[in-house]
Amino acid sequence: MLLNPRSAAAIQCEFLKIKGLHEPKPRSFYTCSREGCLVQSTCYYTYSLKCLCHLCNKLMDKSLHWLAKTSEEGGTFVDDKGNFMITDDLRVIPTSLLKGLSIFKEMQIKEASMLEERVIDFGTKEALNLLGKSLVFKNALTLVCFPDAPLHETAGFSLPIKEQIIVNEGEKEINLKLVLNKENNNILYAEVGEDFINLLFSFLTFPLGSVFRLSSNNISFGGCIKNLYSSAESMGLECFKSEICRNMLLNPMLSTFYGCNKYHIPQLEEITSKKLIVSKGCLKCFFDSGYKSCESAPCQHGIEQVEVIEWNPKSPKIIMSKGSSQHGIEKEEVIEWNPKPAKIMADVGEAFVVCSRK
Repeated sequence: MLLNPRSAAAIQCEFLKIKGLHEPKPRSFYTCSREGCLVQSTCYYTYSLKCLCHLCNKLMDKSLHWLAKTSEEGGTFVDDKGNFMITDDLRVIPTSLLKGLSIFKEMQIKEASMLEERVIDFGTKEALNLLGKSLVFKNALTLVCFPDAPLHETAGFSLPIKEQIIVNEGEKEINLKLVLNKENNNILYAEVGEDFINLLFSFLTFPLGSVFRLSSNNISFGGCIKNLYSSAESMGLECFKSEICRNMLLNPMLSTFYGCNKYHIPQLEEITSKKLIVSKGCLKCFFDSGYKSCESAPCQHGIEQVEVIEWNPKSPKIIMSKGSSQHGIEKEEVIEWNPKPAKIMADVGEAFVVCSRK
């Protein structure tokens, strides 16, 4: 959970054109694969790869994934019909002539002969580099597109980002149309579509957005990444796909069980976890029948209905007394078990299926 934390916006970010910065399989989760653990009226799943089953104390290693709703469409945060300008210090502005002229005046551009237009390709490596530069430098976009440009460092430290992203062959890239000052190659702004703005705004789901919101103006951040948050805050609702998408950036939540109830941080809430209900039969019969309920015959294990609930990886293990068994599962000793239950909500139209693990 600490080394590979799950973003609360993981499934939303799977629609980004450039993939790789976020979870590659955000819909994947795990259950226990042992028969005795699957013939219960309540079963559990987890997003944590090395989570132990609370019944048999073995790894929950059966890989599954949530299916997308049929109503889900492409797109991420902003309106897919919008066009935007992004400045060198990552201010996001809906495209307009007046805004462009204002940037020229701010950068002291007095005539068109000082300008040059270039088109470059922007992929996963560039996006990762931009995230790192935006935490330290004010001219992050120029430094990514033109690595030899002079540094405008505002923080007294450097923050390298580990290059652990695997770039797949044939991966999609985004074209950026840059408007820059020919004298020093500094970028004034880039003309971009919604794909690039979605990528930039996804940085806030790490969840930097909560840091900016809770700190207000009491903490001075180096670099220019806070301009992304300020841009999302100032842009009208019509620029976004929905109010929910805008709130994901301005009020990002934690993934389920990532909160700390003992030392509660105000205003940081957890998302609601998914719950699957198999209306007839147990989970084992559900798997064995090709992920269908026992319609034609009652469950051979005597289970009428099963709820599949997200398990808290931080909960103490439940171990029953030695010699006792439940569906063939031997236990060792009794300890107190009182995990806080998850806040759950059944998502109509969502289900899960087995997917092969590589």
